[in-house]
Amino acid sequence: MRPELLIPWGVLLAVAFAAPIIIDSPRLRRTLQFGLVAAGILVLVAQARALPGWRLLASSLLFLYLMKAVVLLQKPREDIRKTGALGYLLFFTVWPGMAIEGLQRRTPATEEQVRGFGRGLTCLFVGIALLLIDAWAFPRFGDALAAWLCVAGLLLTIHFGVSEVQTALVRFFGWAVDPLFREPERSRSLEEFWGRRWNLPFVEMDRRLFVRPLVRLLGPAGATAAIFGVSGLLHEMAISYPAGAGWGLPLAYFALQAVGTWGQSRGHLRTRWFTVAMVLVPLPLLFQPWFMERLPLELIRWLHGIIASRPAEWYLSILLWAVGVAQLLPLAASFQVPGRLRWSEDLPKLSPFNRKLMWTYGGFVVLTIVGFSVLTLALHAELLRGDRAAAWFAGFAAVYWTCRLVTDLVYWKRDDWPKGAEFVLGHALLNSLFAFLSLGYWAVVAHALW
Repeated sequence: MRPELLIPWGVLLAVAFAAPIIIDSPRLRRTLQFGLVAAGILVLVAQARALPGWRLLASSLLFLYLMKAVVLLQKPREDIRKTGALGYLLFFTVWPGMAIEGLQRRTPATEEQVRGFGRGLTCLFVGIALLLIDAWAFPRFGDALAAWLCVAGLLLTIHFGVSEVQTALVRFFGWAVDPLFREPERSRSLEEFWGRRWNLPFVEMDRRLFVRPLVRLLGPAGATAAIFGVSGLLHEMAISYPAGAGWGLPLAYFALQAVGTWGQSRGHLRTRWFTVAMVLVPLPLLFQPWFMERLPLELIRWLHGIIASRPAEWYLSILLWAVGVAQLLPLAASFQVPGRLRWSEDLPKLSPFNRKLMWTYGGFVVLTIVGFSVLTLALHAELLRGDRAAAWFAGFAAVYWTCRLVTDLVYWKRDDWPKGAEFVLGHALLNSLFAFLSLGYWAVVAHALW
């Protein structure tokens, strides 16, 4: 990375980090709010000839952290200093939210606070799989389809995946932060989608910086339209600026959202289908052609080049080693079961025969998993060649782990599991592991059949 690109942002972000807890004067704090925004825009203008990927990073992520300082400078210094050093560091590093209040105190996590962890992991893995499939099959898909699949994969990975996992983990460690997204697919109106469910850090930023003065100046309806205008300008910065073309199209997209929101409030169109159509149908305006060609499509081309540089057997070999070792991970959980699930209290309630049967079943399950792991590692070459006996073993293991996953999803209920936030996270991680093992062995079977 070129130093002349990094240094200006390093200086600006250092000022953004220090200013809210150092500067006390309200007038100086207000001046610095405008100064940080102006300085960030000047740096973006100066770096307008950098590579599109860097321009995307600078105009979205780096500028976002400048805006965090702008939001904090809105509050008195004493309020900011209520945040501990670790919470303040989290706010300016891994946590993209705009509300620092959730990082000012720590409380034990509840099950409901971390419930989205499993959903986030699912979206994360599906999004990554979609990106890899898109890159692998890129020559067959064509440019337009590949670019849109890339956007879908990134949205699943980041907006629905990473954001849910981040929120659950930060909450698990005791900080009662607000969600970054709140199940946007449940929205029944555009006002609900944009105002209460989608990209809530930006909603919080708008609320703290723009809503009150705009309402005083324009009234509620005018302020709503103006907020959509602000969103359009920010997306021009995040989309048209990296692409270097297509100016005005993201702004037109948010103008349509403003019109749709006004129409829903005046008419009888507050339905989920109308909301989905209004968000999705005009998306080519938001993700305009120049952006799609110069960023998502280039990303897929780059990934395709990496994937195509190795034969399929090379990837299958790595997968086999990973599957063999990964099967030892459930054993770590199994050895904790008697203590964590308090078998010393529950098993004495059974008859001697049933009690011994439980220990026998547990022992044979452990032995089976160890056998799967050892055979997978020992028969690595045979599995890679697709030998008949090895393929049958892979098929049996695939059925075993698939049935284990389906049993958990269909037969067991949420209430069957022990209570506690750590069990919610552990349950989701176990199911993710079972899905990986199932897909890994099915991939070996497919390779043998191929």
